[in-house]
Amino acid sequence: MLFRSLQGSLRGSSVLRGYVAHPDQIFLETGHSFDTYLEEVVQRLDLRAILLIPPKLDLPRWRFPSPETLRRLEARGVAISILFLDALYAGPRRSFSAYVEAARGVVVWDLPERHARPFFPGKILSSLGAPIDWTIYAPPHEVTRDIDVSFAGTVDFFPDRRRALDELRRRGLPVTVREGGAHSTEAYVDVLRRSRITLNFASHNPIQPPTETRQIKARTLEAMACGAMLLDQDSDSLREWFQPFVHYVPHTGVDDLAEKIGYYMANPDEARRIADAGHRYVRERWAQTAYWSRFLRDLSLG
Repeated sequence: MLFRSLQGSLRGSSVLRGYVAHPDQIFLETGHSFDTYLEEVVQRLDLRAILLIPPKLDLPRWRFPSPETLRRLEARGVAISILFLDALYAGPRRSFSAYVEAARGVVVWDLPERHARPFFPGKILSSLGAPIDWTIYAPPHEVTRDIDVSFAGTVDFFPDRRRALDELRRRGLPVTVREGGAHSTEAYVDVLRRSRITLNFASHNPIQPPTETRQIKARTLEAMACGAMLLDQDSDSLREWFQPFVHYVPHTGVDDLAEKIGYYMANPDEARRIADAGHRYVRERWAQTAYWSRFLRDLSLG
């Protein structure tokens, strides 16, 4: 889903020519490792910058170029950046530290710069948030919002999310749950577009009090892009990018969440104003050209 949004966002940008390649596709089509392919395509297309997404930790490393390849490309003037979808967690940072060391910059999708900076000392850092492909997420001119409250995301692997959602339904609140991994992008977007209010949990434990640093999930941006009013787990991270009660509504636990669901269901005009403000803000700041202009500026490429 995120790979598709990255492709669409690049295609919609007017400030750079984007080229997206997936290691699996490269290997199947050419039989080459990513190292060999990357050096070939840099020369053929005269690339100025490369944004690399590390594979999951349990996948073969042939799906990612070696640090030596990255250093050679940097020496040729190609700006290499490593993208972290989950920069908050130590495992991915530790596993790919050699790649970060070889690269010029780091791009993070889940944290504001102030929170990400201590993890990547000495590196050029671009805190962009997840990209939005507006051809997918923008709601149509006329949309029927027939779902009062939704959660569109993974539940089975997060027992605390399950307990929180079960508790909301036990209290009689109409929460529609769509398991994230079980549906296509189109089905996921359809739920967000049809929702008046949608929920997000930024940590693995939504019942705990708010902590200072939490991830900003791609779902946060996607919900606003689809025009639903977002009820998101409170954190300093989220408040750095968005204004609470203007762009979204923060919640601090099940009791607070239940109270706010009831309030905004009873006050739909107020919920709609917040949803519209959040949508307008994301539409402006995460517009494709604005997004990739920040990327180029952060890496001193534009």
